[in-house]
Amino acid sequence: LDLASLDAGEINILTMIATRLLCAVSEPFYYFLEKAFIRCGDTEFTFTYRNVESYGWKTFIEEESEDSEEPEMQFDIEEGDVFEINNIDLKENFTKSKPNYTEDTLLSAMENAGAKETPEDAERKGLGTPATRAAMIEKLIATGFVQRKNNKKTVSLVPTFTGKSLITVLPEQIQSPLLMAGMGSANIIRTRKITNKFYLCGDEISDVNDGMGLVASRVMLCAAHQAHTVLRILAGKLET
Repeated sequence: LDLASLDAGEINILTMIATRLLCAVSEPFYYFLEKAFIRCGDTEFTFTYRNVESYGWKTFIEEESEDSEEPEMQFDIEEGDVFEINNIDLKENFTKSKPNYTEDTLLSAMENAGAKETPEDAERKGLGTPATRAAMIEKLIATGFVQRKNNKKTVSLVPTFTGKSLITVLPEQIQSPLLMAGMGSANIIRTRKITNKFYLCGDEISDVNDGMGLVASRVMLCAAHQAHTVLRILAGKLET
């Protein structure tokens, strides 16, 4: 291959492919997330950082912006170490809010939603299924709860005024999607109309944190409520 015969765009593509290939076959990037408590006089400061054990594949790529706010560094500190202060600089900074979801990050969050509370042997985890999650996002956009916002490099999903208002007025227990867990009576699962476009199915009480996870029979009952509500809406028999 004669590199001299390639234009700048082709060189960039070839370089990107070669770099990603090297990253794929290289050693992993290892680090320890550590937290240090440093006392100065009567004031204690907390410092969280990533103590890098091995940069691995990251040695082949330029530094890229990451979601993590912890700085990367390589140094060893032990409990009881004393540091000498050579100089003090006063800097004014602003807190940085978490970035808005994109469709990719929201799909990932839906896939892992409730992972800590869901039993390991559960048949299905997360919010929705791989086949329905994208449709759920489109439904939120179509009903006016979420809108797409174009940034320089990405398209973010941001809540609308209607979406924020809905979350504000809903009681906390209704905001939780975990309303059908446990071995409670099937007779307390019900469907309640919240707004003209929002119906809630569940018992509004149960939570998987109460000691038992999702039980298939109660999940089926809740799904039947949802299906029947859809049929009633299609038939024009709206709830009051």
